[in-house]
Amino acid sequence: MADDDVIGWLLDSDPALRWQVERDLLHAPEDDWQATRARVATEGFGARLLALQDPDGQWAGGAFFPAGFDFDGPEARDGTWLQERRHPGRVWFEVDVPPGEPSKWLTFHATRVLEWWDERRS
Repeated sequence: MADDDVIGWLLDSDPALRWQVERDLLHAPEDDWQATRARVATEGFGARLLALQDPDGQWAGGAFFPAGFDFDGPEARDGTWLQERRHPGRVWFEVDVPPGEPSKWLTFHATRVLEWWDERRS
């Protein structure tokens, strides 16, 4: 697929993806991509996700555990997150550890998300 075809294909998508294409790939003016971004809550994936919220704004009562989370595993004991698998296909960068090992990269990002979440709830 030629670059223009790929960009066109990406633009012909949900607003949740489209605004990021406009901002990051097309370097569109902020007013343009902000207008698309504003549609995320009312159209497509964003609207569907928000429709599933509990009345208090959480999902499933606030319970979130990644698929395969082992409540007795190392992530429950020491706060690290394991590299569960490697996905097939082109690799843009090497993951820090082999599958089954605690990943500093995943732990870092999981910690940032959890801190962000805690701050929003405070």
